[in-house]
Amino acid sequence: IEIFNPVGGLGGRSYSLVHWDDLLSRGVRLFGFAADDSHRGVLPDGGYIMVKARTFSKSAIIESIKKGLVYASNGPQFFDLIIEDDKVTVFTSEVKYICFVSNVPFGGGYGTQARAEEGGFITTATYRLQGGEKYLRIECTDERGRSAWTNPIFFSW
Repeated sequence: IEIFNPVGGLGGRSYSLVHWDDLLSRGVRLFGFAADDSHRGVLPDGGYIMVKARTFSKSAIIESIKKGLVYASNGPQFFDLIIEDDKVTVFTSEVKYICFVSNVPFGGGYGTQARAEEGGFITTATYRLQGGEKYLRIECTDERGRSAWTNPIFFSW
């Protein structure tokens, strides 16, 4: 699903996050992508994906995209994601917020957010699994309002 595309301007239909989460909560397993399909040149803060591939080859990149080994962004970066025991820890570029999104309504979902102090930034946050998550995805937002989104981690309890 295309979760971000600023070609029509920022706002409104540029984002499909609520639709993505609705489908994920219903058990539909799909990956999110950001794009910038402007035909008028490069858009500032346009959408793109970053791919984690074994090699810099067409086949390796396509294989990684099919497996969801990408994140979508229009600015911030994800550097690492570690799953250990009942914790998920993420490392990012300098951001104002890191938000953990899942189908768990209280203690999870959009209610779980790490926030930088006034005038500061953060580069890491940890989520403790509640049990019952169908999926967990992570968003981070920088001081300019630009965001990055991991693809979901799927769970079966």
